[in-house]
Amino acid sequence: MMAAVTMALTSLSEILEPSAKRRPELAVEIAKLFAAFNLYTGDAAKSAAQVEVWGEQLGEFPLFAIRKAARWAIRGEQKMPSLAAFIGDTKIAMGRQAFARRKLLTEWAAM
Repeated sequence: MMAAVTMALTSLSEILEPSAKRRPELAVEIAKLFAAFNLYTGDAAKSAAQVEVWGEQLGEFPLFAIRKAARWAIRGEQKMPSLAAFIGDTKIAMGRQAFARRKLLTEWAAM
């Protein structure tokens, strides 16, 4: 049983890892979001800077939550959400259950 708890804890920790540790994947997700809203201005440097700014601000959140919030934005918005609104959606997408589950598994593994 302890092996199963340890494996579940390891998997959950990987899923909840901040996206800043996986910067290339984060940049791709942000670029896809921008593409969905046709935000390309023709200036590659400006686009790269926008992706960088969003990446810095979203780096503390896990990629699964960013992907989920991006799907919500693409499906439900008529225009690109602001960064603040997107962060709010990302927090909602993260939920609390995964973090509570990780805490419980950590406690079990410590027993």
